[in-house]
Amino acid sequence: MYVEFSQLKLNLLILLIFPIFIKLERYTKKAYLENDNKIFKTFRYFLCYILSGIFLILSKIKNKKISSLEIETKNDDNIDNVNKEEENESEPNPTKQNNEKKTKTKNILFLVLLCAIAMFCFLYRCIFDQTDYKYSKPSVGIFFNIIFLILFSVLILKLNMYRHHYLSICFITISIIIIFIISLKYMKKLLNSFMFYFFYALFFCLYDVLKKKYMNSFNKYPYDMMFVIGLINSILLLIYEVITYFSYPDISGIIIGFQKNINSVGDIFLFLLDILLEFFCYLGLWVTIYYFTPSHCFISENISEYINYITNAIETDDDFYSLNNRIIYSICNIINFFGFLIFTEVIILNFCKLDYNTIKRIRQRESKDYIELNENYRILNEDKIIAEEE
Repeated sequence: MYVEFSQLKLNLLILLIFPIFIKLERYTKKAYLENDNKIFKTFRYFLCYILSGIFLILSKIKNKKISSLEIETKNDDNIDNVNKEEENESEPNPTKQNNEKKTKTKNILFLVLLCAIAMFCFLYRCIFDQTDYKYSKPSVGIFFNIIFLILFSVLILKLNMYRHHYLSICFITISIIIIFIISLKYMKKLLNSFMFYFFYALFFCLYDVLKKKYMNSFNKYPYDMMFVIGLINSILLLIYEVITYFSYPDISGIIIGFQKNINSVGDIFLFLLDILLEFFCYLGLWVTIYYFTPSHCFISENISEYINYITNAIETDDDFYSLNNRIIYSICNIINFFGFLIFTEVIILNFCKLDYNTIKRIRQRESKDYIELNENYRILNEDKIIAEEE
């Protein structure tokens, strides 16, 4: 068979978290936000990160229960041995202490860098994004996203790209070109939109890849990072707000945002719901990066763009969402979906060695090599036994 379907993994559903929750969150925003501003928007973004602290508390409670059960099951001899080991470990080791200090310093500096990039990325989007660029996003925005995610993943994470990956990207690129052609006549400020999405993808993709680098280097979970980044940047924004609100109110935003948008109990409820949905939305991207690679994020974002296009086509009568455009756009996304299935190895193409470096084939070769190794070992031992008997 030239085309083979691999076993569908349930963890691939993680890729749908971002598209689903970002759409729900957009509806919530419409329900209560009337006078949004850049600083208030940025504050909500980092505030939602702090909700990851709930996961940290739950994990600590779980670890505490596990460690208490382990202590109860130990006998007296084991406890004595553990105490002796702890005494030996408690002896000063300058080299070990120095290495731990260096690791801790690198950890802190890396986190500070991530906080700075996160703040810069979101402020860049808030300040420079325009409604005129919206027709460019499904093609130009996604294209630059794919390019920079793969480029940074290869350069920084040493990600290996194989034939089936390049083929899937070719399918996706073809569909992006078609979408760009049908969108071209609707695009305003074409050069500006190109520049905006070039730097937008550059900054955000670097941020995503560095997140993965940090997780790998310091063995951290997404919740730890989200909580720290959210807490630090929220505090910085609040300090900025306190200074500017009373001195330069024109460039403040958080207090004004609450005053203009939160005027009833219903608004408070919608605000909290908005924060919760936004948290799950961005958690989806963080978890995607953790369990897969940053390159998988463009799948989530592409799905999000298609959902957004379909809902806009239903809700508006813009000529961009005409019947012909909807048909072409849908065909392009079917091509995209086929490319996604190849990229995630749900579909395996058994020709031109496109299947050689898929996980399924690698495991089959490992299994075959293991069987052959055991067989050779058995034959060798039989020969030794026969030789000894003779």
